[in-house]
Amino acid sequence: MHDSIGRPQAARVYAWLVTLSALTVILQGFLFSGVYSKGAANYLDVHLFVGRISVVVVVVALNGLAHRAQYPRRMKMLGLTVALSAMWVAQNFLGELIGDTRWVAMLHIPLGMLILALAVVLTGRAHRALAGRFD
Repeated sequence: MHDSIGRPQAARVYAWLVTLSALTVILQGFLFSGVYSKGAANYLDVHLFVGRISVVVVVVALNGLAHRAQYPRRMKMLGLTVALSAMWVAQNFLGELIGDTRWVAMLHIPLGMLILALAVVLTGRAHRALAGRFD
């Protein structure tokens, strides 16, 4: 079993993109909180737009980079990235369903917190790997 990254450039891009993904989830929380203010429609439109764009970035770019970077297998970066992508797709699907159905928000919000947690875990792992620590 090797203790190195096969393609450090891809790993570096992955690390920054997964960091951006975590920050995007935080941004989405702020945008959603703006829905309850006077400019509700504007915040919701931006929230939906960011969600639609980010699902493409996560599913296509992060999965491709996780595969291309060739992290050590024991880090489980590819598997965790696939899990993040699946949750992100489900989140996007739930976001499209919410409309007037409040119970869907009861799934959408906790799933967002799980996505944030996994994105933060992947961020930490990716940056530690770049530093040569593969724990």
